[in-house]
Amino acid sequence: MNVIDEQNYAVRPLSAKVNFGWFKEAYAIFKQDAGRWEWLVFLFGLFGRVISLLISVAFPRVSPMGVALNVFTQINYPSSEANLLSGVFYAFYFPLEVASLSYLALQAARGHRMSGFSAFAGVKNYLPILLLWWVLSLASTAGVLLFVIGVFLPWALLLPAVTLIADGYTVSDAISRSVAVMKQDWLRALGFVIVYSLMTLATIFSCGLALFITVPMGFIISALAYRDLIGIPDMAASITAEAPPVAGQWPPPPTFGASNGATNGATTDEPYAAPSEKAPLPPDFNE
Repeated sequence: MNVIDEQNYAVRPLSAKVNFGWFKEAYAIFKQDAGRWEWLVFLFGLFGRVISLLISVAFPRVSPMGVALNVFTQINYPSSEANLLSGVFYAFYFPLEVASLSYLALQAARGHRMSGFSAFAGVKNYLPILLLWWVLSLASTAGVLLFVIGVFLPWALLLPAVTLIADGYTVSDAISRSVAVMKQDWLRALGFVIVYSLMTLATIFSCGLALFITVPMGFIISALAYRDLIGIPDMAASITAEAPPVAGQWPPPPTFGASNGATNGATTDEPYAAPSEKAPLPPDFNE
């Protein structure tokens, strides 16, 4: 059974399940604009690495004789002070990357094609993303203390949350809506996150180059979970495993144009303006 509200929000299947087909669809969306995604991941990674190296040089490891070691040693074996400061830096810096890439993934799920610089429009969501990231980190740490596999459970329950924030939801609303839908299929969601984590781990051992694919896919998957399990505003319908995407239907791949009525093949750099009111949860989600 589907529900469509009075403000042209998405058709939302009440019995939607976590869909492992998101992997294939996320990769297809990634391929539509692979160069842009790869460039953004590289840019964020490079800047973070440069700052980390500067911290290592600024707080050098000292030999037992009281002499600072060479730069090569500082880079590969940073001091405890440098490690601590780098950790603090990344705790504040990585959510900036998350805010930008999650915004771009949301637009990609809508069928928009945007310039790389348009992704930085997501910086406006930095503070709520930062708060969500800390919540996830603390919850994951608690999960480790309970049971090793528990580290994945917060990520499973909050899979669409980052995209909800990118679409203008508050942190508390994003968390509550995400948990409301994901807990109904939490075991499958947990397996999905574990599979994605193993896939990402495997890319690290392949010189890390495949991270340029798996990192963007993670954000796109979050947007697809938002689309299928909650419903993205201003979409004509949601896609489920029973209703695969078809050219001319929502969601069209980026080559078919934006969802705002653009002609086929058109592109847009216009940031999406989230509606002032969000779609209410289906009745069974409020139980």
